[in-house]
Amino acid sequence: MIDKINNNRISDILKETFPKQTAPVTGDTNNQADASLQISYGSLIEEAKQSQPTEADTVEQARKLIASGQLDTLENIRKAAEAITKLGI
Repeated sequence: MIDKINNNRISDILKETFPKQTAPVTGDTNNQADASLQISYGSLIEEAKQSQPTEADTVEQARKLIASGQLDTLENIRKAAEAITKLGI
C-alpha cells in the first residue's frame, strides 16, 4: 500500500504553495528609526512629592496615639508581636 504513494505530487504541491522571491531583500538606508526606550520619570516624581504629606500625617497620627497610651492595650501588644514574628521586623 505504501508503494502506491506518488512522492512527486507532494513536491509539486510544496512548490506551488511557497512564492518564489525574485529579488533579494534590501533594507531602507534612509530609515532613521530609533529603537531606544524613552522614559519620563516626571509623573512618578510628582506622585512621590504629593504622597509625602500623607505619610507625614500618618506618622504624626501614630505618634499621637502612642503618646496618648491608646495603643498600650494587651490586644494591640499581642497583634504587634504576631506581626513582628510573621514579618520579621
